[in-house]
Amino acid sequence: MARMLSGQAVKDWADRTDHLAHGFGSPSCRVTVAKAGRLVLTFPRRDPLAEPLPAVPVPEVATVGPVEVGRCEDGTPYLLKVHGTHVLIAGATGAGKGSWLWSTIRGLLPAVRAGLVQVWALDPKRMELSFGRALFGARYAADSKECADLLDEAVSVMQERADRFAGLQRSHAPTVDDPSSWYSSTRSPSSPPTSRTRAFVNASRRPWPRSPPRAGRSVSA
Repeated sequence: MARMLSGQAVKDWADRTDHLAHGFGSPSCRVTVAKAGRLVLTFPRRDPLAEPLPAVPVPEVATVGPVEVGRCEDGTPYLLKVHGTHVLIAGATGAGKGSWLWSTIRGLLPAVRAGLVQVWALDPKRMELSFGRALFGARYAADSKECADLLDEAVSVMQERADRFAGLQRSHAPTVDDPSSWYSSTRSPSSPPTSRTRAFVNASRRPWPRSPPRAGRSVSA
C-alpha cells in the first residue's frame, strides 16, 4: 500500500511503473487504486502464464454465458462473454489467435450438442477452422463465393429474427427452436448487432473480390 502525496495523480505513479519495478527488483509493476489517496503496488515475482496451459475442460452444463477460455495471472478463470456482444481477436502471426477461437468453440460444445448454439465458420485462409469442418457442417465456408453466400444466409437469419423482435424485445434467449448462432471475427465486415449469429472468420491476407455486391451481401444492420 502506498500513500499519495497532496497534488499527485494516479497517472504520476502509473507513468513510472518501469522505475518502480526496477527499484524493487521485479519484472513489472501494476498500480491500482485502493481508495482515495491510497494505491496498491503489485510486483509479480514470476510469470504464471509463461508456460502454455492445458486446454480448459469441456463444461458439463450447456450455456451461452461467459465461456472459460483460460486462466488469469492470479489463477482465476478467464471468462469471455460471447452472447449478446461482439468479439475482435487481433494479433501477429503466431500470437495465439487460434487458441482463442478453439477455446471458445470448446467451451460452447455442450450448448452446440444441446441445440442451443450454432457455429458459423468462414475460413478463407483454410489453415485454422478447417479442422472443425465435421463440427460446423453446412455452416463452414472457405472460398470467397462460399463465404459470401454463408454471410448472405447469416443476414437472412438476422433480418428474420429482427422482424420478430421489432417492438417487442432486444435480447435473444436461445432455445432449441431458435438457437444462438455465433458471429465473432478476426476480420470481417460489420457485425450484425442483434442477430446473435456468430461466424468465426479466420483472417486472410488476400482481399475479398471486388465484384459488384449482391443484395444482402453486407452484414451491417
